[in-house]
Amino acid sequence: GRKIYSKRMSVVEPVFGNIRWAKGMHRFTLRTKRKVNVQWLFYCLIHQYGLIWIKSNSGITNWLTSVASGNGKVVAVGSGATIMVSADTGMTWMRQTIPVDSKQNFWCVEFGNGKFIAVGTSGLIYSSTDGFTWTQEISGITLWLTSLTYANGQFVASGVRGTILTSTDGKSWKTRNSDSTKAFWGIGCGQKQIVAVGSTKNGGLASISDDCISWKNEATVATMPLLGVTAGNGKFIAVGSKGTIATIQETSSLQWTKKRMLRAQQLRFVHNRITYSINNESTAKVSLFTLDGKAFLTRIVEGFGHIEIPMDLSNGYYIARLFMEPKSKLITSIPIVRK
Repeated sequence: GRKIYSKRMSVVEPVFGNIRWAKGMHRFTLRTKRKVNVQWLFYCLIHQYGLIWIKSNSGITNWLTSVASGNGKVVAVGSGATIMVSADTGMTWMRQTIPVDSKQNFWCVEFGNGKFIAVGTSGLIYSSTDGFTWTQEISGITLWLTSLTYANGQFVASGVRGTILTSTDGKSWKTRNSDSTKAFWGIGCGQKQIVAVGSTKNGGLASISDDCISWKNEATVATMPLLGVTAGNGKFIAVGSKGTIATIQETSSLQWTKKRMLRAQQLRFVHNRITYSINNESTAKVSLFTLDGKAFLTRIVEGFGHIEIPMDLSNGYYIARLFMEPKSKLITSIPIVRK
């Protein structure tokens, strides 16, 4: 069956799944073939707003915490010392057996310099060139290693108690002074600098380095713990708990900008109302459009609530859209059919 299934030119099931679960179309709400056909075409029109994910069977129930790709392989790691490898871009997976206590966990995996490196609890470090054969490396520590990146020709791992390790080959690791004793949960590299982010009792912290060797602690840069960081367009973007986002330009110091992200967004049409649900600390905009793109109902909204559709609107077909302010970024869109 799988061999025959692979010969299909396209797969339609994810499209139906997206329309039903992501767009909320659990059944047709209109009568007559003409109206049902219009409603269906309406949902087909807007279903592409959002990614369609295809679920693969890993064969395990352990947590998978990180994934990386390289040398034509995809490697995922997780709890219970789990290492999974895929040679067909994530469709089928094989678990790799390594001589590690099942109580140990891998927290991060990265690919660089032609090899995979996985790090985890108790200073755990394993390396592999093909994803199938793994070798344990000596980290020299027993503390948790929570994140890993490859920058400036070397691997950089961060962890609890301000731990920073570096290695050019993934085998020999050196401990660096991070200028902090708090926990790091994420690390990312830009064009010129590397940033490790984490948490203190007062909020989120960050340490910055130009060469992966000397680090400067930025102290508290956010009011909430920071859990991950990445770089793009000359800027570092860190994220954390309760929707926290902090940004900083590369080569800058002590100039982090804090934001709140829009999350838990929903948009539904029920009983002549457009209902919405967003993070209370976010600002959004709900607009109702005609099919020709003309907006005739717009509301700035926060938290949870609903918008009554005016009764003087004639029967017809419309599109409701939820935008994140202040840049009016489209978040989700649903069709509305007025009887």
